[in-house]
Amino acid sequence: MAELTNHFNKINELLNDWDGIGLSHELSMTELITSILNSINHNSHSGMSNQKKQQIQAKVNQIKKVDLVVKRQQDIDTLCANKIQHNYNEIVAYRLRSISSLLDSKYYDAFRYLIEAINSFVKVFELWSQNILWRLSLDLRLMAELAALNVGSTNDSSNSNNNTIDYFEEASRTLLSKCFQAANADRTANLAESKKNAALGVVNQLFQIYFKINNLKLCKNLIKTMESPGFPALESYPLNQVITYRFFNGRLSVFNGQYKKAQEELLYVNNNNNNNNNNNNNNNNNNNNNNNNNNNNNNNNNNNNNNNNNNNNNNNNNNNNNNNKK
Repeated sequence: MAELTNHFNKINELLNDWDGIGLSHELSMTELITSILNSINHNSHSGMSNQKKQQIQAKVNQIKKVDLVVKRQQDIDTLCANKIQHNYNEIVAYRLRSISSLLDSKYYDAFRYLIEAINSFVKVFELWSQNILWRLSLDLRLMAELAALNVGSTNDSSNSNNNTIDYFEEASRTLLSKCFQAANADRTANLAESKKNAALGVVNQLFQIYFKINNLKLCKNLIKTMESPGFPALESYPLNQVITYRFFNGRLSVFNGQYKKAQEELLYVNNNNNNNNNNNNNNNNNNNNNNNNNNNNNNNNNNNNNNNNNNNNNNNNNNNNNNNKK
């Protein structure tokens, strides 16, 4: 029970701090879904650093420990209602159900519970929690990919009509009508405070699905909306989201024969990706330098302490010798 209690306490702490980034990590299912996808596709996180692999595995292990406790609960809804604050109890309960179904290879149920978690989240969505919206959107797309891989297979026992479901269509419908609409419906006059600042992260997930199912005309509608005067300028969104957006915009321009525009978009992606990588490398170098400095400081402090101790010992010995002579 301790694992589940700690999980609930962490969620409440992040909610009280309005920490959307931290809460998106705590509620993330990305690591678990991608781990299962990689297992099915025989992909072992190639090219990923050992540190990143360890972080992913630690998250997966934490989720599994919590799920063992969840499976022993008779009424997870009541438990969440009593423990989780700020109307997030339904979100947490549906997410826990989705995880349990996922670990039991019931992909249809896992997919449906995740959609219910999103339906509950958009009712309480505020701009501070935009990272949670982006995380749920990403997890739904990945869940659709996982469920689609198991359509018609014996791995998924949760839906007898599994082969009649188009998971990507279902996911795109939820992302558009729930997640994107939750951002788009905000009529706040000051765009800096508008929920529309959360729209691009959802649009990028829709792009990936639309390219997957080869329904590119729907991308045009999203681009038209995102670049309309009622939305914040693209430059105001997080750089990594702008890079993804312009990458798909460039690919779409190629399909439409707009090669000059495609070149502009893809050059932007290439240049800013390089800058991002350089910044990440600089940050890593700074972290390493800080660690080295801290280690040097610690060593110097230890040496100084040792020298002081030695001096104190020598003084004590001298005092003892003087006392003996007296």
